[in-house]
Amino acid sequence: MTAAPTPVPRILTPTKSQPQKILKPAKSQTIKITISPQQTPEYILSSTPECILSSSSSLQSLESIPSPPPASTVPDNLESPPQTLQEICKKIESVTRPILAELKSYSFPPLPVHKTMTAVFLLLGEDRKFLKEWNNILKLMKATGSASLMTRLSKHTKADDRVVKEVRRLIKGMTYEDVHSAGKSVSHLFRWVSKVCNDSY
Repeated sequence: MTAAPTPVPRILTPTKSQPQKILKPAKSQTIKITISPQQTPEYILSSTPECILSSSSSLQSLESIPSPPPASTVPDNLESPPQTLQEICKKIESVTRPILAELKSYSFPPLPVHKTMTAVFLLLGEDRKFLKEWNNILKLMKATGSASLMTRLSKHTKADDRVVKEVRRLIKGMTYEDVHSAGKSVSHLFRWVSKVCNDSY
């Protein structure tokens, strides 16, 4: 009896594995755009060329993007200046005490303050020579009753043309900002003087 042949073990040859492909990130591309007066530049919305839109389509896309609201140019807490003599007098009445306290604090007031107070009392009928002395102006400010500043301002109607011309020469070149920087409270009286002079044209 013939013996069965011994099976030869099969040797497995390892297959070569395919090398793994490593995906490299696409390099960013720099695209140079030359703009001429006859051409509309293309708008680049991505770093890849496939995302470059034509000038017409890009303009349509950009038009659909809402523009940000413009920044406000109005300063906060800005007080609108009074427009009528009645409104100005009402404002002065509300700051009468600060005005008097400010004036009493001056031994030698700033020139815009002295000129403003001189202009006020000139329009109210006081003599120019009398108003040269600062202490005389303080006496007028301290008056009460019918002689008080607020009573005289509220009853004021129209100043003499000669006095108005004199006051205009006195305050020529002065601005509200000049008086405000020298004396904040007194600046309300300068507004009254300016209004009276302007209304007398």
